[in-house]
Amino acid sequence: MSDVVANMEALVLAAGFGKRLASVSAGKPKPLIEVGGRPIIDWNLELLARCGFRKVFVNLHYEAEQLKAHLGDGSRWGLEIECLYEPVILGTGGAVKNIETRFSGAQLLTINSDILLGADFPLRDVLAKHLGDARNPLATLVLRPFSVGEGDFTDIGIDCRAGRISRLLSGDLKGCDVVGGYMYVGVAVLARPIFSYMPPVGIFFGLADYTFAKVLDSGGWLSYYIYSGYFNDVGTPKRLDKARDDAKNFSN
Repeated sequence: MSDVVANMEALVLAAGFGKRLASVSAGKPKPLIEVGGRPIIDWNLELLARCGFRKVFVNLHYEAEQLKAHLGDGSRWGLEIECLYEPVILGTGGAVKNIETRFSGAQLLTINSDILLGADFPLRDVLAKHLGDARNPLATLVLRPFSVGEGDFTDIGIDCRAGRISRLLSGDLKGCDVVGGYMYVGVAVLARPIFSYMPPVGIFFGLADYTFAKVLDSGGWLSYYIYSGYFNDVGTPKRLDKARDDAKNFSN
């Protein structure tokens, strides 16, 4: 697995505006807002480095120069970081499509830059599940249980017996048992064939609400990994306060 991870590339999605945090961001892009004494994005770069990743792409748009200056070449984390500036923001899906010809492997990890995960987040297990799946899923999404009313998250359904996602945005997948109450945490492993479900480079679209939904609607196989540990999407001032409080107990 160590050799596989070292040869796999990752895309950290960091181009968003973070509008809901504008009142507390002090002019910083959301990934540079500090949690636990360091920018949110650092937590996720450290996670990638610990797991054995070496090559990481980071897409930039809002306050791109601030982020680029902070990231440098990635050597402080033992990474090789390539920043990709988007003159016109492309969305999470458009950002992935934008690097189709830049990454060299058969699989690509994507992770949102503005999520806070537990120090024990099992990234290697996620990769092992995806790579070891004989059904060759187009993607493996990390999901977590959530309750209706917990937040502004899409209720995702899974077929536990088949081991696939059976509901995303539209109706339930035909012929599948559906157990709902899960949400996408912003971490996924993508197989290269999934790019054929995407519009051309330069078009704005989402990864979850367009690409994953299109795969599911066409009957394509989306696998999942259930993660029950710590998660915070740091999307509002209230969640930011909670993340800062929770980070006091983290050890990484």
